[in-house]
Amino acid sequence: MKYAHYIFIAGALIVGFLFAVIDVFFKTNLVEGINIFGSAVLLTLLFLFQYYWKRRNGDIFGSIDKQIFKIILAFLKTSDFNENEIPLILKSVFKSYSPSLTEKLYKNHINSDINIQKACFELKRVSGSIKLFVFYALFDIASKNKIISKKEEDFILKIGYLIHVPSKTIQYIKQQYINKGISSEKDIETEQKRKESYKKTSKSFLLYNAYKILGVSPSASKSQLKKMYRTLVKKYHPDKYHGQNEEIIQKMESKFHEITEAYEIVKKNK
Repeated sequence: MKYAHYIFIAGALIVGFLFAVIDVFFKTNLVEGINIFGSAVLLTLLFLFQYYWKRRNGDIFGSIDKQIFKIILAFLKTSDFNENEIPLILKSVFKSYSPSLTEKLYKNHINSDINIQKACFELKRVSGSIKLFVFYALFDIASKNKIISKKEEDFILKIGYLIHVPSKTIQYIKQQYINKGISSEKDIETEQKRKESYKKTSKSFLLYNAYKILGVSPSASKSQLKKMYRTLVKKYHPDKYHGQNEEIIQKMESKFHEITEAYEIVKKNK
């Protein structure tokens, strides 16, 4: 039975007893009224003690913890964990509650659609430490497979947006797990794209330099390119500088090799 039902029943009993007390005051005597009123107070205290004891022993989920439970369960359902693993992970996260209660809550929600937006709405006004607990719990679960999948990271970022946690804070938490050797599928993809982009840029820059060394434009024909190459080879061939000092010969050899390489790059591109 939910806590709201307990409150309703207790309230109804207290109101009923109060009416009974008032009625007794008018119809009988003060002593009987006090006895009935005392019974009502005692019953209320017993109810409160029972609720406190159940909360202390983890037999009743708090309203905020229920919303966190739903978020983590939704996260587990979108991840690659099998059905046998999910209850065990939930019990490890909610250690302060009894395993049987966690199991019961899991069975109540595993086959139902979880309203993430509604759950997050309840967490907007909680303290920062509770919000951080949610993200550390999500990253802990994601890191169990040694790699945070793109799907998992997108889910975590969505939760951050819904409960008003800056993406910088989430990235800071994520980096702590990366520093421990956990990989990120998103980061791997980003790095691959960066390398591919760098290769394309380097290739373009290399080709641009080759045209610049040969002194021709990209629109030059093969015959124009060959003519310019022969002209430059004749001008900078080391044999032409035979008898000059060593420094000039080395300079011409370097220039000659540069022209040859540039010609091969442009020719291959053509």
